[in-house]
Amino acid sequence: MNTKNVSGLFAAITTACCLGLLSGCAGSDSDSRPAGNLADTEGEGDEQEDDDVPVDQDDTDAEPSPDPQDDDSETDGGETGGVGGETGTEGGETGDEGDETDGETDGETTGDEPPMAELDGDSEVSPAVRAQFRATSPGPVSLDAPIFNDEAIDTRGLQYQGEVSNPGDQHDFVMFNIVPGQVDPYIHMLLDCGQPGLGSDSVRAHLFHEDGTLLDTVVCGDDEQQILLEGASSNTEYLVRIEVPGGREFFDTYSLEINGYCFQECSFQPYGG
Repeated sequence: MNTKNVSGLFAAITTACCLGLLSGCAGSDSDSRPAGNLADTEGEGDEQEDDDVPVDQDDTDAEPSPDPQDDDSETDGGETGGVGGETGTEGGETGDEGDETDGETDGETTGDEPPMAELDGDSEVSPAVRAQFRATSPGPVSLDAPIFNDEAIDTRGLQYQGEVSNPGDQHDFVMFNIVPGQVDPYIHMLLDCGQPGLGSDSVRAHLFHEDGTLLDTVVCGDDEQQILLEGASSNTEYLVRIEVPGGREFFDTYSLEINGYCFQECSFQPYGG
């Protein structure tokens, strides 16, 4: 073997040893690695494997053993809930008492009884007011209370305001006479009320001749009515009876107007006595 071939073989062996392809080569990495490092490496692998071990779900969901004191806690909670229920009941009772209070307050505020007209003492034989209508009398007058006058008020027209009720003062009375001209006179009557539009359930005014004959009836809310006083003389007395509708509780105010000789519309002025 010549020198050239020996040199090439030696170079090949050296390369193989450097690459670790041959065992027993001096200076090999695998032989020269310290044992402790290998152990460390294997230990790290073991720890990695431990981290990858799956966790048993059943172990995680398992409930801990009940604590004997838990029973006491539940008992206390139940007792507390019972107290809360009793408190709620007391609140309900308080609410009921509040409703009763509201009802009493409403009753006191609104009142269950309607207003009542006081008895004023007038009657068919003692009317609230007497008037005499003449064409030359002073201007028309207005009154809002009885005066029980024996001498008739000399005037051309009369307005009387009052109130009636059931129960209470169910009737008011006004009396007049008229001095006629050459022919039988007419009068005009109008009745206004605080509750218009009640029809047959409204306050009404009946006009009677002194002999008791009913001449006409004016109902609250009707138009002004013209009434002929046939055969009237200066001494003939006529009675107007204002009354409530019958059969039920009732209260209303009214204004009765009688136009004797205003010729057109009466302009009533308070009566001064």
